[in-house]
Amino acid sequence: MTAGGPAGRRVVVVGGGLSGLAAAYRLRAAGAEVVLLERAAGVGGLARTERTGGYVVDTGADLINGSFTHYLGLAEEVGLDVVPAGPVADVLRQGRAITVDRRKPLSLARSPILSTRGKLTAARGLARLVPTLRRLDPYALTSQADDHGTAREFCDRYFDDEVTEWVVDPIVRAFAGTGVDGTSGLSVLAALAVGTRPAYAVTGGMAALPETLARSVDVRCGAEVTKIADGDDGVEVTYETASGSATLAADAGVLAISYHDARAMWPALDGVAGDFGEKLRDVPLMSISLGYAAPSPTDAYSVLVPTRESDDALLVMMQQNKSRDRAPAGHTLVTVFTEAGATARLMAGTDDEIADWAAGFVETYYPSLRGRRDLSSVSRWPRTGYLPFPGYWQGIKQVRSRLPAGPVHVTSALFGSGGVERAVLGGERTARRVVETWH
Repeated sequence: MTAGGPAGRRVVVVGGGLSGLAAAYRLRAAGAEVVLLERAAGVGGLARTERTGGYVVDTGADLINGSFTHYLGLAEEVGLDVVPAGPVADVLRQGRAITVDRRKPLSLARSPILSTRGKLTAARGLARLVPTLRRLDPYALTSQADDHGTAREFCDRYFDDEVTEWVVDPIVRAFAGTGVDGTSGLSVLAALAVGTRPAYAVTGGMAALPETLARSVDVRCGAEVTKIADGDDGVEVTYETASGSATLAADAGVLAISYHDARAMWPALDGVAGDFGEKLRDVPLMSISLGYAAPSPTDAYSVLVPTRESDDALLVMMQQNKSRDRAPAGHTLVTVFTEAGATARLMAGTDDEIADWAAGFVETYYPSLRGRRDLSSVSRWPRTGYLPFPGYWQGIKQVRSRLPAGPVHVTSALFGSGGVERAVLGGERTARRVVETWH
């Protein structure tokens, strides 16, 4: 089709999550004409926000920290207000919420989360890992040697059971959606590298970035892509809307969707993933947000939940300590995320049953909230990414090496874990690769 650089080129981006929007935004800035197709009624993917009763409720993606350099850079570039979130974390142990201030190393040393022996074991294990953690890029895990075995095996080499169960496991759960018995050793390293960074928030909610990016390109929601045909002259994308079927011709296509969705529309993916594709297991998730007409019971933003404390609750976030706009003054907004293995069972309940379960869990540790609930919101996400089993990251690398060369490009969303930094980074990298093919 068009010769030369990006000017005058057309690109069709499939998928309106952060990965597709970041790619579309960068391609548009480079001079290309961009059409983004999204099957849902709105953009954002997991980055959604609801506003009700004075609360600003992030219903999916939640955490932003200092390692999210591409996400934060893009948010500031488009003029969003980024504010520091509370630096304090609570760790649940044996019915108690134990507060740790990550700015003060002695806070952990003095806390009752670990015994004296456990603290010494943690210090020795982390000291051994420091050189590895300094070399690790947690957002380029496909370039790392994936020879660490399971997360449990990895922890056995560096920590004792107490440190693994009460410190490492809840940090890994926040990163991977499941504990040390369900993920890879490489995920432990990534979780430790990311989990110590300061937290931030975007004023207005997690939807602010995708909504802002969407205003810069031609976005068509309610467009279900059914087929992508590629050849030497470019791509043809067929999609369905409420008005019927349509086809777009373009110089290039970008798939910012999961492997299973992409495989259904792009025949070239058939057979590329082989056994690896058969091993992929979805990470389902629910976020249950509860508003309370009561002051915050803690200064913590994140509340880490060890598997031994709850098989069902994965992570708790105190949203009023993330950003002041999340709850009315004097109120508390709590979000409970569910563990991947328990989510399917919990989803069978009604919204009221699920909200009551979550409230019972939260109020056990923060009893000052009992009887003060004035908001309940349940969001169900059947697929937020794939479980990172041992060999997962190297498997992605091998699949990518077998992808056919041509005008169709994929972002990290193909095998993404749902993290907003990886989504933005993957979208930007894909946009750069597309532009490079035109020079």
